[in-house]
Amino acid sequence: MQNLAIVDLGSNSVRMAVNELHDDGTYREVNRIKADSRLSEGMGPEKILQPKAMDRTIAALKSFRPYYEQLPHLIVRGIATAAVRQARNREEFLKRVAAATDIELEVLSGDQEAYYDYLGAVNRLKIKDCLLLDTGGASCELVHVKDGKAASLISVPFGAVNLSEQFRLDDRVTAVDLFSAQVFLRERLQDIWWLNDAKHLPLVLLGGANRTLARMNRQQQKILHVANYKFNPNKPGIFQWQSVDDVFLMVVD
Repeated sequence: MQNLAIVDLGSNSVRMAVNELHDDGTYREVNRIKADSRLSEGMGPEKILQPKAMDRTIAALKSFRPYYEQLPHLIVRGIATAAVRQARNREEFLKRVAAATDIELEVLSGDQEAYYDYLGAVNRLKIKDCLLLDTGGASCELVHVKDGKAASLISVPFGAVNLSEQFRLDDRVTAVDLFSAQVFLRERLQDIWWLNDAKHLPLVLLGGANRTLARMNRQQQKILHVANYKFNPNKPGIFQWQSVDDVFLMVVD
């Protein structure tokens, strides 16, 4: 048996999962931890990782070590996504992470990130035709799933954190700022021609921003246990939240 620790360094949080890999090909998750790091905070149009954000992220990675470093037959894999991928000073950051934690991070391309989204969701959903949207902190990944296969996919370099900073979408959102953000998104997304092929298909939403929406809605409805509950403020039954391995997926019919 081997132990596999996977560290996923996102734009808004850092996650770690530890799995036992058995000789018969099966596996069992034995630990899962998350720490908020907001790595992409303050990157701005210059795409520079900020010192405080890097320090927070490295501190989170170091805090994970006691959960796996004493395990026998250990493999540690680390991946980084949009914030590091886009950063002009990413090599500096990768060297700092390696020196502090001994983790050599693999920086995923946008297409790799979108494809892993597809792999992680398609095997757990009964839907064979849909559009996947992963809303991250510094990017969004879109995948058109047709007959259970990834027909088209793309990663676009804007997400919940950098859009909020660019258009001042904080606790007090003005109509002007919201409209500007909507125009920006419409202009960027209209160039993705294959999105027309995904019209009228169920929309599966995943990622940290959508998990937050799910939790907010659970609190509003006073729902303690999530199985497959439905939500829509105007037309009940349109939205269906599914909890799959502690990852919230929102299916919009």
